[in-house]
Amino acid sequence: MLSVSTVKNAANAGGYYTAEDNYYFLGEASTGWYGTGAESLGLEGPVDRDMFVSVLEGKLPDGTDLSRMENGVNKHRPGYDLTFSAPKSVSVLALVTGDSFLVEAHNRAVEKTLDEVEKLATTRTMQDGVSVMEQTGNLLIARFMHDTSRNLDPQLHTHAVLANVTLAEGGWKTLSSDIKNKQGFTDQIWAQQVSIGTLYRGFLREDLEAAGYPVVTTGERGEWDIEGVPVKEFSSRRQEILDAVGENASAKAKSVAALDSRKKKEFSEMESVREHWKETLEEAGFDVAAFRETLATNRVHLQMEKGEGPEKVPGGTFQNRTPGPAKETNGLASRGSERTELEAAVTDAIARLSAKNVRFTYDSVLTSVLTHVPMEDGVFLNVRMAVDDAISRGAMFAVDKNQTLFTSAAHIRDEQRLAQVAAGLSEKNGALQAPSGERGVMAQVADANRAVSLIDIRGGQAYLQQFSTSVLQLAEKNNRPLVVVAADGSSLKRQKTLFGDDRHVILTTPGQLAETSLPEKALVLVSEAERFSTTTMHDVLKTAGMQGATTVVADTHARRTTGFATEVLKAAGVKSFTATSASDTVAVTLVQKDTVTDRIHVAARYYAQETVAGKSVIAQAGNAKTREQLTSKIREVLTEEGVLGPALTEVTVREPVWLDATNRNDRRKYREGMVLEHHTGQGQHDDFTITGVSEKHNLLTLSDAKGQTTGVKISDIDSHWRLFREKKLEVREGEQLCTSAEIHPKAGSGEILTVTGMKTGRWLFKDRLIMENRDGKKLLVNLDAPLYVGYGYTESFGASRRTNGSVIAVMAGKDVNDTTVNMLKRSGDSVTAFTPFDEQTITKRLEENRPSVTVTQGVKSLSGQDDLSDALRTLNARKMSKGERLVSLAVEKVMGTSVTFSAAQVMADIADERAMTTQDTAMYLQLLQHRGEIIPLSAVQGAAGLFISRENFSNELTILRHVAEGKNAVVPLAAGGLTDEQASPLTDGQR
Repeated sequence: MLSVSTVKNAANAGGYYTAEDNYYFLGEASTGWYGTGAESLGLEGPVDRDMFVSVLEGKLPDGTDLSRMENGVNKHRPGYDLTFSAPKSVSVLALVTGDSFLVEAHNRAVEKTLDEVEKLATTRTMQDGVSVMEQTGNLLIARFMHDTSRNLDPQLHTHAVLANVTLAEGGWKTLSSDIKNKQGFTDQIWAQQVSIGTLYRGFLREDLEAAGYPVVTTGERGEWDIEGVPVKEFSSRRQEILDAVGENASAKAKSVAALDSRKKKEFSEMESVREHWKETLEEAGFDVAAFRETLATNRVHLQMEKGEGPEKVPGGTFQNRTPGPAKETNGLASRGSERTELEAAVTDAIARLSAKNVRFTYDSVLTSVLTHVPMEDGVFLNVRMAVDDAISRGAMFAVDKNQTLFTSAAHIRDEQRLAQVAAGLSEKNGALQAPSGERGVMAQVADANRAVSLIDIRGGQAYLQQFSTSVLQLAEKNNRPLVVVAADGSSLKRQKTLFGDDRHVILTTPGQLAETSLPEKALVLVSEAERFSTTTMHDVLKTAGMQGATTVVADTHARRTTGFATEVLKAAGVKSFTATSASDTVAVTLVQKDTVTDRIHVAARYYAQETVAGKSVIAQAGNAKTREQLTSKIREVLTEEGVLGPALTEVTVREPVWLDATNRNDRRKYREGMVLEHHTGQGQHDDFTITGVSEKHNLLTLSDAKGQTTGVKISDIDSHWRLFREKKLEVREGEQLCTSAEIHPKAGSGEILTVTGMKTGRWLFKDRLIMENRDGKKLLVNLDAPLYVGYGYTESFGASRRTNGSVIAVMAGKDVNDTTVNMLKRSGDSVTAFTPFDEQTITKRLEENRPSVTVTQGVKSLSGQDDLSDALRTLNARKMSKGERLVSLAVEKVMGTSVTFSAAQVMADIADERAMTTQDTAMYLQLLQHRGEIIPLSAVQGAAGLFISRENFSNELTILRHVAEGKNAVVPLAAGGLTDEQASPLTDGQR
């Protein structure tokens, strides 16, 4: 990982970074000068403390003095600390077992990443009284590789201290910062911290995999470790931070806690520390000798593979083991009629982020691309250029004044299309009459008499049942068939529960609706509208409107999908109503417990209490990790209470890892040891175990049941693949299990089963688990294959839909809102939720409603334009890739009345009048050339090194075409030519 901080005091920094105790096990070679700036000053070898302090003070060895004294105090900013921390498993192997290769690999990864960072170096210079940005491309860096955390755990990390100096054309100057436009060097480092950290991890992983280390991904943001190496035992510092703020705290809160709780290192007994590390590793059961044998075997296999050709992949096709984009010239390949692979990767990244979020950051796009493309030298700069190109093409628009948040062009388009359809329907007559005696929301809908209405529903499952009955009565009163449109399969199941088998009700999904016609004069109910994207909502409303139906859109106030479709309807003028139960029978109690550990413990005790009392109970939590911790505690308490009997067996289960179109090609989803099922149709599938994930080639290495190894590109994973974590599950008598797929004719997906015993196998028969389903039917399940089950005690908020039973919830701070409480009320008639907030804070949070703001409204507000087209044009002129606009203006200016221009002219003009670096100017010139906006000319054309604009080139072609077409097309006025006497009074042009 990477953390960035400002060095505030040169003397203090000199004392801390150069203290020998910080690199006790690594020796003096752990310090060193780095960077082109250091080379320019002749600084090399170990870092001398006095020289280091002097450099941070702005006093360089060549006599340059950048110090700035005010009232006897040097106000020169010393520099910036980029701290690169190796994954914990790397630290353990390197420092506890003495694996020097890992230390060297860490150094190489840091150096490669710093090479990319150095390319961003800029300063500000004055030219004719104007401050302009100058690209310098050099840094003066002091590296300090430390080996322990503040808790004296092994932690290999390098402090790369960037002195606040860089060598410009006019001599040494300070690094640039740009408070207003955020284009300075320091601004770029802070903004791209996550991406730079991803780059470091990628370089290090590539090096380790090439050396045979078994690397496995451990986090959604590309975190990884060396497989089999104990890390929890050496992570006491991390646990301290989690104990202080909780597992679910934000990254910012954890960072603050890290600073608040840090303590001074104590180095008095370092030899005993090393011995303690070794003992801890041994107690964890890690066999160093066995690991080294495995590593040696892996290296032999890798050497053998280097001479092999293409490998067969699942499905019978062949592919190379070294896929990747073709080498590009200056970072950009000829576009032709197809997009480059990098451009496609950026487009896909925008689509993935758009599927999950209405708004996303520049850095999230960078990070997403970096986890989908092969890691190679120069990739960071190339990806930046590709993202900027996407901005310039209008594929993503900035939606905040600081231009750090973006939305996709697709979102704006989809909102506009939905708004147009909704606005048209909101003006049409709905032709509805209220049922006799109806006084509730259905009467209001009928009185409004619109072709589309929006209803915001608040209440538990009992009220949802009541609302569904009211809609059906409205349809019957008006002699209209009721068509209920559900967002997906799970929503469709819930609607079947509400409406039963009523023959007057047609249940469907948007996909099915698109393939069939609506009954004449149908009443369409869009159920759980919060789950509809703007695209699907548009399609449903358009179909309903074209076929003369009247539509009721029901927002049940639960977790929302991307797009805020119902907010778009409100903004478009659709009449909105609120439906609430007059007598809400669901009792909700919110209890304060400060830490997540306290909340989990008390929730588990309460769960056991309700279970012993014979009540129906379910526990809910907002994230998978909390649910896992809660499940573990519940089983522990139930065992103490005698609800769970003795352990019967340990079964192998497959826990599904959800893959969809937005994440199945994300390299971070796949980890060594996971199982991939390749479904071939008719219920058949092939099983593969992931044995390798290559970042360099973006490739999975798979092993089948026979141990044969195959390779498959991650980009080739499609909907026929299923991903699982395989693990062991202890099963006790009385255990509750929940199925994730059909495991028996009497137990389909989502079934809750109770374990009643074991039937021991004999002779040809295997051991079988005896279970009962909800209906009390007994079933026996063989244990000779993995089961698709998990513990059935916890679930996500609102996953179950019941009118009776107790709900026990563990809530993080972000979960305390009206939406979550409304979801909890759908799962029972009594809710007890444990939260970190006191009563006053809870009350305030529940009173606050999320503002109804669509992307379109935000774009209009930001631009100050009421018309969307005008707003987009305004934002286009302001967007972050304004460099392209500046270069285009400069091209127009330097051409003047000429037809051609040189790159040097453009760069000189921008250097004189614009605050943009020469590197960025060159990059935008490349982008203009890449898209054909400017065309390079050759020596054959008599203009080597010059360019012509596409507009001028097109004009010349038009003129030449007209000249060619006009030749001999008109009979001459004087076929025989003019005599000298006739021509004498004419000008040269007339002649």
